[in-house]
Amino acid sequence: MTQIAKWTTLGALFIIPFLPLYVANELFFPFITGKGFAFRILVEVAFASWAFLALTDERYRPKFSWTFALFALFTLWMLVADLLAVNPHKAIWSNFERMDGWMMLIHLFMFSVVASSVLSVHNLWKRWWLTFISVSAIVVGHGFLQALDILETFQGGRVEASFGNAAYLPGYLIFALGVTIWQAIERKGWLRHTLLILAALQTLIILLTATRGAFLGLLGGVVVGAGLWFFLAKKESQKVVIGTLVGVLVLAGGLFALKDTALVTENMVLSRLASSFNLESLDVRFSIWNMALQGAFERPVTGWGQEGFNYVFSKHYDPALFEQEPWFDRAHNVFLDWLTAGGFPALLLFLSILGFLVYNIYKGPFSRIEKVALIGTLTAYGIQGLAVFDNLFTYVPLVAILAMV
Repeated sequence: MTQIAKWTTLGALFIIPFLPLYVANELFFPFITGKGFAFRILVEVAFASWAFLALTDERYRPKFSWTFALFALFTLWMLVADLLAVNPHKAIWSNFERMDGWMMLIHLFMFSVVASSVLSVHNLWKRWWLTFISVSAIVVGHGFLQALDILETFQGGRVEASFGNAAYLPGYLIFALGVTIWQAIERKGWLRHTLLILAALQTLIILLTATRGAFLGLLGGVVVGAGLWFFLAKKESQKVVIGTLVGVLVLAGGLFALKDTALVTENMVLSRLASSFNLESLDVRFSIWNMALQGAFERPVTGWGQEGFNYVFSKHYDPALFEQEPWFDRAHNVFLDWLTAGGFPALLLFLSILGFLVYNIYKGPFSRIEKVALIGTLTAYGIQGLAVFDNLFTYVPLVAILAMV
C-alpha cells in the first residue's frame, strides 16, 4: 500500500505541469475550466495518497516554517473573509470563467503541503522543474506557430498559445524562464545549450504576447537578478553582469527613443511594448485601481470576498470608463485584488509570504544561481502583477517555489 500511495502521489504531482496543454473544448471557457477541474482532481488524489503516507511514515509529515505558517494563516483568513463576503457562495466557488475563489486557494494550499513533503523526501524537485520547463517548450512551440499564422489566435494577433489570453501566457513563461536559466547554469554539455536556447525562445514569446506588464516585469527581474549576481559573484563574473545591465538599458532606451517612429508605431507588438514607458497607457488601470482603493477603505478588515470586485466596480464606477469593457471583475493588480478580496489583513499576509519567501531563498542553503534565478523570477512576477491578475499557472509555479523553499 505504501508503494501504491507513493507512486499515486508522485504521478499526480508530475501530471500537473502538463495542464497548460489541456484545452477542454467541450466545456464553457475551454481554456480555463478544463485546467481548473483537472488541477483540483489531481491535487485531491495526491492529497489523499499523501495523507496515508504521512500517517504511516513521519518523513512525509509537514515541517514548520514561517512561510508555510503564513500561507496557512492566509488561507484561513480568506475563508473568514469569503464567508463574510457580499456573495459568500461566489467567493467560495467562483465561476467557470475564472475557476478561482477559496476552492482554488485551498487546493493550492493542499498542493503546497503534498509537494513540499513528497518531492523533498525523494529529492525530486529538480526533476519536477525539468518537467515544468519541458512542457513550457511545447507551449513556446505553440506560440511560434500562432506568431507565424499557422495556428489561430483569439486576441487580434497576440500570442496566447493554449492559455486563450495573451495576459496569462507571459506570467507562466516568466516562471518557466527563471527556472530554465537556473537549470541551464547548473547543467553541462548539450543540456545546458538546449536550455539556453529554450530560455531565448521563452523570452521572445513573452515579447510577442505584447503584454506591457510582463515586459516591464522581465526587465525588472533581469536587473534585480543581475544586481544580485554582481553582489554575490567573484570579480571575474561581474563583467558579464555589467554587460547584461547595459544590454537591458540599450533595449529599453532604444525602444523609448524610437517609440514615435514608423518602425514602432506600425508594429503592434513594438508599439504596445513601447507604450509601457508611457503613463497615459495606464489611464484605465488608474481608474480601476482608484475604485479598488475606494472599495478597500469601505470594507478594510474583511474586504468584499474573492470574486467580489464586480460589486466594488458597480458601486464606485467611474464614467470615464464608458469606452472600455462594460464591467471588470478584477482590479488588474494582484495586490489590490487581495486587498479588496480580504481587506488589509489579506494584503499584509500576502506581502509577508512573498517577503519571507525571498528572505529564506537569500539566507537558505541555495546555490548562487538558485538565489539569483528565484529572486529575479519573484521580482518579475511582482512587477507584472502590478498590472494584471493571477491565474492558475502563475499560482502553481509560485506555490511550487514556496513549497520547495
